[in-house]
Amino acid sequence: MPDQNQSEPVNEDFPLVMTTGRIRDQWHTMTKTGKVNKHNQHIAQPYIEINPIDAEERQLIDNQIVVIENMRGNATVKIKITTDVKPGVCFMPMHFGKILGKGFGRANNLTNTLVDPRSKEPDFKFSAVQVRAYIKPVEKIVIIGAGSAGLGFINSYRQLNKTDEIHVFSKEIYPFYNRVMLPDYISGAQEWEQLVKLREDQFTEANIQVHKGLEIVNIDKKNKVVIDSEGQEHTYDRLVLGMGSRAFMPPSVPKIPGIFNMRSRLDADSMKPFFTPAHQGEGRDGVFVPHALIVGGGLLGLELAASLREINVNVTIVQRISRFMDRQLDQLGSDLLHEEMVNLGVDVYYNDEVAAFYGTDKFEGVRLKSGRKIDAQVAVFAIGTSPNVEIARAAGLEVNRGVVVNDYLQTSDPDIFAAGEIAQWNGEMWGITAAAEQQADIIAKYIAGDWSSYYKGSLSVNIMKIQGVQLCSMGMI
Repeated sequence: MPDQNQSEPVNEDFPLVMTTGRIRDQWHTMTKTGKVNKHNQHIAQPYIEINPIDAEERQLIDNQIVVIENMRGNATVKIKITTDVKPGVCFMPMHFGKILGKGFGRANNLTNTLVDPRSKEPDFKFSAVQVRAYIKPVEKIVIIGAGSAGLGFINSYRQLNKTDEIHVFSKEIYPFYNRVMLPDYISGAQEWEQLVKLREDQFTEANIQVHKGLEIVNIDKKNKVVIDSEGQEHTYDRLVLGMGSRAFMPPSVPKIPGIFNMRSRLDADSMKPFFTPAHQGEGRDGVFVPHALIVGGGLLGLELAASLREINVNVTIVQRISRFMDRQLDQLGSDLLHEEMVNLGVDVYYNDEVAAFYGTDKFEGVRLKSGRKIDAQVAVFAIGTSPNVEIARAAGLEVNRGVVVNDYLQTSDPDIFAAGEIAQWNGEMWGITAAAEQQADIIAKYIAGDWSSYYKGSLSVNIMKIQGVQLCSMGMI
């Protein structure tokens, strides 16, 4: 038998030779090595290597998503431009296989079934292919919510795609601000401009349309339409849910001036005047010393208490259980935090709760279950949040505690995604900015065509923002 190359020849349509193989730390299908975290830190995602000459001829840039195709099929993957392969040749790892059931980066979509007549070895290392840029169809993306998830998506997506139409619907008239810094805004430690993460003059630069003060009240997933609070319909190709959560207010609390949640700038602006003599009138001896009652000893309540002490507001915290931040700290940590708060001049009552309210036209104080009476001008309830899942549930999406999502943050409708405080992944929910941004980044990559990135959960990290108190909680307590 003549000793000659039996591989398929390259041609005008498929001018490149694609070879396959494994990378340093992986073996075959990764059924074992792929489960070792250290191995995955070497190279975590599939790719194709191509010579700079071939890349320039095709106007490709490093890390761009490309389509590799031949007469047997195609695969989409990120590109690495390197002189490690010679012109006319590209290399693709063969062991990544399907990722979450999808063929992104799957070399076997392209390899052939030719067998060497003598050795009977399959010719996986020689396939004629063409490589071209992946061009995503132009789409209209609608984002509900202008918080961490919405902004995280915009920041990530605009790095990958500059042309898709993006519409943001913000229930608040002040979108894209750092909600966790509201206590500093109340105390004056930070001006409003310092809290804003995306200014109005930057909307055009980001190529987004922001609908301020408009709430989405209905989702018609069958016709891909959302309806706003003015009855206007808006079509979408992809929908990102980032509605966040709302502060919990017990139904027994009266709706009178002086009682607040702390969730928005509107709350903060409404609260500020209560701490000035102009609002309350002069106090005894001509000196007005306002008093604020904070119900709840979690992160927000404690940070607000510290901020109010900075502007000489007397503060009392009522905590239903026996210590602070029980979900983030052990007993010793809570004890140390208690000392810090007392040193700031905060009064604390544990194992107690509000039993009655004083005041008719305005809030004047409370009586606790222990019988203690506390006079105050302001009461702030910081006792948890509830995810805003109502429109998702009404639309027929799968909702448990939150909107149920898969590893790509897709809901039960594959064109609708959820991120942030409303997203429930593998039974877990996160209420931190970092998780919302990580989830939004996965959604952005998926819509842009990168299916090799998927969500693997977030580390729950809480950092206290009180000057002089250095507290960080992460992982299991």
